[in-house]
Amino acid sequence: VVYVDSEPVAVTHARRTLDGDENCLVVEDRLPNCESVLTQAGQLLDFTEPMAVMLVAILHFVSDEDDPEGITARYAKATAPGSYLIASHGTAEGAGAERVRKAAAGYRGKADYSAYLRTKEEFAAILAPYDLVEPGITWTAQWHPEDDRDVPADADHLAIYAAVGRK
Repeated sequence: VVYVDSEPVAVTHARRTLDGDENCLVVEDRLPNCESVLTQAGQLLDFTEPMAVMLVAILHFVSDEDDPEGITARYAKATAPGSYLIASHGTAEGAGAERVRKAAAGYRGKADYSAYLRTKEEFAAILAPYDLVEPGITWTAQWHPEDDRDVPADADHLAIYAAVGRK
């Protein structure tokens, strides 16, 4: 496991939690710094073997200027065929749109980053290097629930899309 984060408190906590585990590496860097992240991850990972890249609850903090499409393309290029991308992305679509817009606005001026809410189509463009696994891009609560009765009628209330793609 390679954990990448740029927030110092999260990095410190991850290092304390994973300290001593030879199968884990904590990288303090920004996701858009693909070459740096991949070089450091290469200390532990074998990029000739399939792996999973998890971009969960992070892509909506990547600005258009940091090129989220280019980021996923670069990580896809670095991984072996058969690798997976697991991703989620906040959106202003769905029943929770107003609440999510307010939450995103709360990041402005209070953190070192802002939230960038994107549409389902924009999220699909970010995932383009991968073949999406069924059911494709859907609300997180609808992505392969153990039981269909577990899916709330208002699954869009969280306003977070989820998807898994295979290279």
